Amino acid sequence: MTDIASRDRFKGVILESTFTNIRDAAEHLTENGILESKTRFWSNISTKFVKCMPLTQTFESDRKIQKIKSPLLIAHSIHDETIPAIMSYELAELNPSAQLYISETGSHHASEWVKPRVLEFLQGLK
Repeated sequence: MTDIASRDRFKGVILESTFTNIRDAAEHLTENGILESKTRFWSNISTKFVKCMPLTQTFESDRKIQKIKSPLLIAHSIHDETIPAIMSYELAELNPSAQLYISETGSHHASEWVKPRVLEFLQGLK
């Protein structure tokens, strides 16, 4: 989504629980054992592999987000274990015109928390 929004103008763009880039996301998932049911048995090996493996798709939101000229809402739950909220903070710093919403409720897979803020954002668009 960040890639498309960086190339075209939209009435508004909403990024929910997004990551800075695919390598950062993969490192987080392996370092924290999320991909191995929290056993963390392979996390050290898999994290080293993820850090050096060649990628054909990089999904570099951190390199493209500053090119987004549309109104932008970045929303994240502080309780998201899949993608940490710090990544949304980092993206918001790269695009100072972005609105950042960090929720005290919800998670990565339970996103009822974002609906009121999304409606508010959409109503504010011209």
